[in-house]
Amino acid sequence: MSGGVSNVRFIDSVISDAEGSGTYILRVKSKAGRGGFVRDIHTENVHAAVLATNGRPAFAFSVNAEYCCVSDPHGPVADFSNFTFRNVSAGAAEYAGEFRGGNSTHRLRGISMSDVRIAGTKGGWRCSNVDGAATLVTDTLPAMDAKSGCTATV
Repeated sequence: MSGGVSNVRFIDSVISDAEGSGTYILRVKSKAGRGGFVRDIHTENVHAAVLATNGRPAFAFSVNAEYCCVSDPHGPVADFSNFTFRNVSAGAAEYAGEFRGGNSTHRLRGISMSDVRIAGTKGGWRCSNVDGAATLVTDTLPAMDAKSGCTATV
């Protein structure tokens, strides 16, 4: 991606089946050095029974502006902003999710969560280069905390 994506709505969906054929509820990534933007992504009333991958960790959410490797360390960095999750659940996933901004000057901004529940996780949230804290986070299990790099503001 080197252009932009905005105003995406993912609403009223069921992902996966009892065998875990789904891998993510939402995965958004951009390779470092490509630039562009991803903003205003809304996920609501989306549920998964089991999330699993073949040998890789299963994250319910993966929003990553620094995916893979740096193809051009001096090239443009993607701007990610305004991700909303409402009434979203997974019956089982290894990790709740990851939120990674591009770098210290291109931080991921505007994570909003309400009634997000990820059961059976080995780990919680992994965050880096997130602007301050996740905002408007309520009823989120596992809870976000300072240790993860994301903190919840209620």
